[in-house]
Amino acid sequence: QPGLGLGLGYLDQSLGVELRAEMTLLDKGWSLRLAAPIRTLYDSASGFRLRSEDWDELGDYSALLESLQVGNEQRGLRGGRLLLSAGHGSVIDGYRVGGHPDQPAAGLAGYWRTARLDAQVAVDRLSDPGLIFGHARYALRPLSVTSTWMPSAALTLAIDPRPAAPQSKGLDGRVALDVESLWRWRDHRLGLYADGVLGLGPQWAWRQRLHGGLLAVWRERVWQLGLRAEVRRSADGLPAGPYDNLYALFRYEEGFVRPAASDALGWGLQLTAQQHKRLGFTLRWAQDPYGHESMHRVEARARWSWQQRGAVYLAGGYWETGNEPPSWYAQSEGRLSVAKGVAGWLRLRRMRRSIDGQERAVVDVLVGLSGALSVRAQR
Repeated sequence: QPGLGLGLGYLDQSLGVELRAEMTLLDKGWSLRLAAPIRTLYDSASGFRLRSEDWDELGDYSALLESLQVGNEQRGLRGGRLLLSAGHGSVIDGYRVGGHPDQPAAGLAGYWRTARLDAQVAVDRLSDPGLIFGHARYALRPLSVTSTWMPSAALTLAIDPRPAAPQSKGLDGRVALDVESLWRWRDHRLGLYADGVLGLGPQWAWRQRLHGGLLAVWRERVWQLGLRAEVRRSADGLPAGPYDNLYALFRYEEGFVRPAASDALGWGLQLTAQQHKRLGFTLRWAQDPYGHESMHRVEARARWSWQQRGAVYLAGGYWETGNEPPSWYAQSEGRLSVAKGVAGWLRLRRMRRSIDGQERAVVDVLVGLSGALSVRAQR
């Protein structure tokens, strides 16, 4: 399925034009999608010029891999702009690969699932990894349709070779052991969990943090509602912020700092709602006290798709640490089929990023059309 798209809008506080070439290959058991966006900016002094930030790092070239899927539900390989999570979010929680407009990238993840074991290994950037992690969960009792009690234990290891402030050199890492006791009633779930997190690397080595919380999942016909509520505490200052979507976006800001935690209790809350593959919504709050540097976080994401006609994705987040001005972002993407093989699309985002060596809060808007052909190989 070769495709071509053309977009026009406001990019880096200038008139922007995007030409996007795409190629999707499909066969039984695998799919591969490649995309190469060429963006130009216009100013009155020099006319149109290539947006150099799109091609000045190795990760920009790995981002040509839009998506990769090999295998089935039990084992396989995923690639592209992944969303990585593991355990209860104490280490990896919705880390979106390549979500920053100046740091596009493609990740790679391998997974293996059996009745008792769920294992995954992943890197967030194929060219120059910024996050490497592995996760394995083992069910202490075999799962079946008659199981009412489902205890499990898991181990997660994550390493960031290029950590954010206040650490200036060396790696940053976490290893976590979590246990979960889940009960099932009809199609519903209710459970308790506890996570122990240990810091790795020169800045946080051997510092510890404990998480404990409640899990609940309610399934009703086509709907599924979820709740995760927890309290957490670190007696020796290990930061509570996991590697998540806000970390992936804000770590590139000049004023971003992930402060140490105090021995006071912090808390986190996450609500989710899903309607099969058509509708999804996630809302997260968290607060972790540390005097005037207390960390507050809010993030919301929603997606909506209808039949084969189109889809909309909305996301927004807020991060405040006390010493620095609060940071927030907003992203929106929409796609609507207007004819066979032709779709209109819209992209909108707001965040801080570097332009001509200066960090600014910018708003980008692009609207365009994309077309694709479908060519079937003869056998």
